[in-house]
Amino acid sequence: MRDLAVCKLALAELERLADKGHRILLVPGGGIPDKAIEAIDAAERLDPCTAHHACALAQDQTGYLLADAAFSSKLVPSASLGECRTLARLGKIPVLLPSRLLFAADPVEWSWDVTSDAVAAWIAWLTGAPQLVILTDVDGVYRGGATDDPAALIEQIAAQDLVLLGHTSIDACAVEFMAKKSLPGVVINARHPARLADWLEGRRVRATRITVASRKAHITSDPLGGGGMMSSTALIVYGPEVARSGLTSLLDEFIRRRTGLELSERFFSIHSRKSIDAFYTLTCSTGGKHWPLVLDLFDMRPVCATIWSGPNALHLSQKLKGNTQPAQALSGTVRSLFFCDNPVTNLLHVSDSHQVMDAELRILRCRSLGDEATAWISLDSGYIAHSSFQMLLNVLGDRGAAPMPDNRSDGSAFAHARFCYDRALLTAAKSGLTTAVQRYFQGDRAGLEGLFRYAPLRSSWDRLILEAGLFSMPLWNCLLKRTVDAVEPGKQPGMAPRRKAGEQ
Repeated sequence: MRDLAVCKLALAELERLADKGHRILLVPGGGIPDKAIEAIDAAERLDPCTAHHACALAQDQTGYLLADAAFSSKLVPSASLGECRTLARLGKIPVLLPSRLLFAADPVEWSWDVTSDAVAAWIAWLTGAPQLVILTDVDGVYRGGATDDPAALIEQIAAQDLVLLGHTSIDACAVEFMAKKSLPGVVINARHPARLADWLEGRRVRATRITVASRKAHITSDPLGGGGMMSSTALIVYGPEVARSGLTSLLDEFIRRRTGLELSERFFSIHSRKSIDAFYTLTCSTGGKHWPLVLDLFDMRPVCATIWSGPNALHLSQKLKGNTQPAQALSGTVRSLFFCDNPVTNLLHVSDSHQVMDAELRILRCRSLGDEATAWISLDSGYIAHSSFQMLLNVLGDRGAAPMPDNRSDGSAFAHARFCYDRALLTAAKSGLTTAVQRYFQGDRAGLEGLFRYAPLRSSWDRLILEAGLFSMPLWNCLLKRTVDAVEPGKQPGMAPRRKAGEQ
């Protein structure tokens, strides 16, 4: 943003392209704040963590400035990729404020070698964008950095060859990532924004086109490709709700204790809507009424892939999983425990067969963030974040949550549902919401909307969890409605049922 006139011209061109139907996601650079941080670091040698976080926030600041009405009426800032997708569908140009995503996923090295170019490349890969456009202040990439020599401009170069040139008008880390993930792109001079439209329409322009090998070839070259996994292994994928509810270590221990299997590998991935659809299409699992919520759950949120080893690993893991509907899960399975109560956030996925497992692993590894667990652990909310019953109590203003499970108690789903069911009806009666809650328990969307009107939810996560309950509450209602009129003898209203020692 050093030249505001150039900035306005470039944004005006983006608006014209959006009006023509192009879907654009803008990832801002660090701009002037980033340069200030770099200068301070050069003088005082900042801690890498400080510099990294400050630069991520600098990108947010630039994003807010770009989206101001002084520059554009079509640009809208957003910290959520899901919201960015919605804005693009509405014809707006979302400006991603990347700091929250960077802090949560921690995908890049804390180094001055990593710039906003690399962040943009990572975001393009996450969202499945077909092309990455780097708008800069020169015409492209030049041999020997000779930006004053028109003949030195490189019009086309393979990403793997560009890596060898080091830092140019696009940083080397971004190019290396593009080569690894088969992400094509172009470097265009923002001082000549009309070149972008010409390039999109296939005309030759003065710029540098970055080519890559085909994505198909890249995917099938995965070491797991055709070799398959040994029959003594099983893939168990923990959903993002496991991180939110802080259940990772408890699930690890539960699986180990119940099956005798050993955890041999763990890595983390982030799905796009395209990849999660491909993942569940392998088992024809995309036709349920709750499927749109499954897409929303996994879209741009991390999952934890775990590979377990031991005799009959896959068979034992499948038996331990439990029914998709926690209300119908056999006692002692994962989904009969750990406060599961809906078919969307039911904690884990287990492969249907070894052939399917190989295909699932290829998808997950292509979206892998590596095995560093810090970002995953940081998502822990400190409360039961995946339970529709618990979210209902939160909406009703009842914060008397059941205790989190521990190594002695795995959180019986039925006991928790019964506790929340009784308590929700008692609380609703005091708030004049009995009809809304009863309709919600019957799976009636009118009941859900009544709850939304009473207490607007704080986040898209809260809404997703409550909406997921619509697809399980009729089952729970049949099981629990006998407790509507009275509290069990000996139990005070609002207290979680006590469990006997050793009870599962």
